[in-house]
Amino acid sequence: MKVYLFRHGQKNSLPFEDPDLTAFGHQQANKLAELIRNGDLLKGTQFLASPRIRAQSTLRPASALCEASLQVISDLDQRTSYESAEAFRARINQTLNSLEKKFSSHDVVYLCSHHDWIEESLSLIPADTDLLDSRYWSWRPAQYMQFEVVDGLWHLKNFNKVEP
Repeated sequence: MKVYLFRHGQKNSLPFEDPDLTAFGHQQANKLAELIRNGDLLKGTQFLASPRIRAQSTLRPASALCEASLQVISDLDQRTSYESAEAFRARINQTLNSLEKKFSSHDVVYLCSHHDWIEESLSLIPADTDLLDSRYWSWRPAQYMQFEVVDGLWHLKNFNKVEP
């Protein structure tokens, strides 16, 4: 299985609770689809997004291009104000552990979430690379990591940013 872990594109500041992407963020989302069309990124078979509008908007053009449905997964949401750090970490861990059970070795899965989710996930992903290394600390909008998952081990293939 191949996994692309994405932070959503650049977001608006309003409405505060659940903003969509800025015009630049939509350009990032369209560029993601273009990278797939051009063969720079693998054609996705599964597209999973947080319930937040900005995460869905980031993956929508790519999922449409790949003719795959965009699945909204509540476990990809950012940490809520009533959620303890332990519960948040357990939710992320459960999500990561379920991927190999849900998808085949031939699937290419695009996950789109939020900075806090990604930051916590890096401490939980069983990787061949130290994902807590300082070069992976900064996750700008539309930043992503590409992994190949084999027998539970996540092999880091790429760490990059979608630039329109």
